[in-house]
Amino acid sequence: MEQIINVDTAAFSIAMNGQVLMTQGIGSCIVICIYDKVKKRGALIHCMLPKAEVGTTRPLRFVDMAIPLALSELNASRSEDLEAHLIGGASMFASLQDHLKLGERNIAEAEKILAKHAIIIKSRNVGGSIGRSVIFNINSGKVKIITK
Repeated sequence: MEQIINVDTAAFSIAMNGQVLMTQGIGSCIVICIYDKVKKRGALIHCMLPKAEVGTTRPLRFVDMAIPLALSELNASRSEDLEAHLIGGASMFASLQDHLKLGERNIAEAEKILAKHAIIIKSRNVGGSIGRSVIFNINSGKVKIITK
């Protein structure tokens, strides 16, 4: 039986073959699943905001800081061995949609940081106005998305 690891908002976790990473409550947040096809290891990153503020004490809240931290811990040999999946970035509150565009900004920042690291985005399930949950199976590298 596979070990399930729950990942909180503003956090990430690394897992290996035989483990499953899971997170819930994804609205405007962005979840980045990164899979090392060679080492059969993966990271699930659940970020709230696109860019860190100067002097932040909570870097995992921010896409621009959390992805590099997770990549460092994932310790992949080559970027060609990695593939990413993006989930979330919804506009959950119509009244704030035009003002904040937080979901869109989270998606754009994740795409930018992954491109900077030469990581191919294999799939996207982003935008819209629905909440999501994610189950990331490290054995297969597959991502299951549950919509709410």
